[in-house]
Amino acid sequence: MPSPLSKPVLSKPSLRSLVRSSIKSLPPATLSSESLRVTEHVLAMPSYQRSAAVALFLSMPGKELDTEPLLRAALAANKKVFIPRIDPSSSIPSMSFLQVTCPPSDIYSLWPRNKWSIPEPPASPPLPVAGADNAPAPDLLIVPGVAFDSGGGRLGQGKGYYDRYLARLPSMPVLVGVGLGCQMRGGERVPVDEHDVPMDYVVGPGGVELAVGIASLH
Repeated sequence: MPSPLSKPVLSKPSLRSLVRSSIKSLPPATLSSESLRVTEHVLAMPSYQRSAAVALFLSMPGKELDTEPLLRAALAANKKVFIPRIDPSSSIPSMSFLQVTCPPSDIYSLWPRNKWSIPEPPASPPLPVAGADNAPAPDLLIVPGVAFDSGGGRLGQGKGYYDRYLARLPSMPVLVGVGLGCQMRGGERVPVDEHDVPMDYVVGPGGVELAVGIASLH
């Protein structure tokens, strides 16, 4: 049996500040190598290999794990891939996932970038929306975060986009939280609230963990 998680040591703002500072200090080569190791672990997961439709985030340049290798691998495997777009028009900004219908190089060279310099699906031409427009709902969702614990706890950026999106879904996909080594808190419970949705798996450079403990998935 896995050891129980300890109580949170830091508040949400303090832990976000600590982790963001740690990521900022990483050499680009370390960020790149850790991103590739996480990609390899995800690609080896049976849940990923069984999936037909994958939703994943695009990265803030230099500020989080690089998901471009995972994006390219999923498209090369002929999976349907969905990318998030934020709709800021409502009083509470919402997020939807739109299907990639272009080569990955076009995403980084042609798609518009938001205020975080992240490429987002263009408004025109309209792209299929996950779970609508004859597009499937994702059966696996790659989730970003600031910090994760080995029990599946996730500390997000504080905007609530993913928690609100997941609350709208009629059925839950497999949730895979991914991050760099400094984002993995191990047995130290990250501070979460009641509405924060836990991950099914947490994947860092060191491997894959289940919400109930370390999984032997390799």
